[in-house]
Amino acid sequence: RQSYDELSKTLLTSDLNLGLAIICGEVSEFLEVIDIDEKNCEGIAKTYFDLLIETDKQLLSKIRIHATRNVGFHLLYRCKDIAPEDYRNQALAKILIDDGVKPKIHPIIETRGEGGLIYAPGSTGYRVVRDIIIPTITLEERNLLFSVARSLNKLQEKKEVEYEESHYDSDSIYVDNHSPFQEFNR
Repeated sequence: RQSYDELSKTLLTSDLNLGLAIICGEVSEFLEVIDIDEKNCEGIAKTYFDLLIETDKQLLSKIRIHATRNVGFHLLYRCKDIAPEDYRNQALAKILIDDGVKPKIHPIIETRGEGGLIYAPGSTGYRVVRDIIIPTITLEERNLLFSVARSLNKLQEKKEVEYEESHYDSDSIYVDNHSPFQEFNR
């Protein structure tokens, strides 16, 4: 029977395409990761980083960063003030790709929250870009990371139209003192 150290050395030096993974969430002291995928949207990481720096010059320098094998990035941090219903895997920005057969929606920036998994350096093609201890950030900083990512969404989301409640007088053809024509054009 191999010891843990022997098994680790065997697995990491073998020709098998094995990797190391990190599970996000409570099990890893509330680790959350933003996953930026360049594979489907070249240049999205640079755009995201530039916008983030433009918005807050210090925030990005506080975040641990890994490069992924698909020319993407993982931003690792902890935030203890997250409501349980918000601490999940979620797509922050998406793109529609039409390959000529069937258009498909792909996430380009997403999170890994409770139960989410990421591959880590030690896995083929993954490396550390900024080697700092995984920071704990504020809820406001997390919200900024998310809002900048959401601003890069490439999909036109369908929005429900909200209508003002009108006051209709059943004895009149006027609504809120407007004729039917004025109401139609409003």
